[in-house]
Amino acid sequence: MSCTLGVKHVGYNMLAYGVASVVSTLLSNHAEQRRVSREALVGIAAVLQLGLLVFLLVWIPDINLVGVFVAVSALSGICDGFWITQCTCEYISHPQIYVAVAWLIRAVICPHAAPLSSVVRWHE
Repeated sequence: MSCTLGVKHVGYNMLAYGVASVVSTLLSNHAEQRRVSREALVGIAAVLQLGLLVFLLVWIPDINLVGVFVAVSALSGICDGFWITQCTCEYISHPQIYVAVAWLIRAVICPHAAPLSSVVRWHE
């Protein structure tokens, strides 16, 4: 993505991925409470993931199709949200969900904050 669009679009795609992951995690939990079987949810996620992989194999990235990049990131986040909740069995104990929510809150509260790499001084 950064080769085609540049580094300035990476954050937007990460945000789309994180939001989609959190939303699909919550929807997956809600569907499971409504008595949708775990096998059905894993099957939906597998079909979506395979379709996305096939699309990525045949798609030729274009700089004018920024929305497609965001959609691919969001669909990957949806798949990840399904995999997290269905493969760990207890989604409350999974730390990735808290990390995704924390990044989402940070992006909403202070969208113009400096990135972590410019704040933290790395020692050589």
